[in-house]
Amino acid sequence: MRPTIGITLGEAAGVGPEVAVVAARDRRVAAACRPLLIGSADVAAAGARVAGVPPKSVHVASAPEELLEEVDGIQVLDTDDLHDGEWTPGVLSQAAGRAAARETARAVALATDGTIDAIVSAPVNKRALELGGAAYPGQTGYLEALTGSPSAMTILVGGPMRVALLSSHVSLTQAINLVTRESVLLAVQRLARALDEAFGISRPRIAVAALNPHASDDGLMGVEEGELIEPAVQDLQALGLDVVGPVPADALFLQADRGAYDGILALYHDQGVVPLKRHGYATFAYGLPVLRTTVGHGSAYNIAGQGKADATPMVNAIMLASDLWRVRARRGATTMVDR
Repeated sequence: MRPTIGITLGEAAGVGPEVAVVAARDRRVAAACRPLLIGSADVAAAGARVAGVPPKSVHVASAPEELLEEVDGIQVLDTDDLHDGEWTPGVLSQAAGRAAARETARAVALATDGTIDAIVSAPVNKRALELGGAAYPGQTGYLEALTGSPSAMTILVGGPMRVALLSSHVSLTQAINLVTRESVLLAVQRLARALDEAFGISRPRIAVAALNPHASDDGLMGVEEGELIEPAVQDLQALGLDVVGPVPADALFLQADRGAYDGILALYHDQGVVPLKRHGYATFAYGLPVLRTTVGHGSAYNIAGQGKADATPMVNAIMLASDLWRVRARRGATTMVDR
């Protein structure tokens, strides 16, 4: 069982095209799925040149009916919306942002009509996306708009860890204010559903991170643990969920690295992201009607077009999408929309 995974090339001015090409040729990826690059043929060719892939290894299709079932090399579904000379590696541009937005919309359409089984997004600069006409906080927000779906829960997957963020791209002050008894309760319930429905873990072990150092040491360094997080965890336990917390973050992620938990709720961006960086993590957007993963890094303008980018996170994102598709296939599921 090998799903067809649509891999967007991302922003042409960043490292997306080169890591997409390299990942599509990875032997692990070829064994797990049928990779299909989605984007401009010229951008794919540029990524192939950077990656040292001979042009004859690139098969270009202009429409889905021209796609090959199997191909010796890489296959590109050409969106024909960006051409040589219209972008420069490492330089922010409206043209590259617009092309990235259009290829994402094309991928959603292909996933919706069943041409592809899942989407893996190469990185896009948020400012480029905005310049290109998609003024959203990031690609996930754009995908939510394209699919008309409710707010997706982003789950970071790296090594043995699956981490949901209570808040993401907000200031630390705002993040602290977003920690409430109700928000923790709802986030853990949703994470438990995601681990069951998407990952096939029927009774997940979940840990909630503390907000303050040492989980506040019984109130010496803050009141959030005693007044907000502990009551929420008790509520969750009363509902029958296998939840512990608040666990001091410095201990929690070490325990998680050793396999102690199936899922973690981190309370703000850096708390959850920093421990996963070393794993070349990928992210999964739970709650969309299409299956979609992406890499955990940005466009990396400083090394774009130089052949220095590490494609490991892109490989991980494709492998994650393939694994999630298999869980869905075993269950006969047709959607990941959270209910």
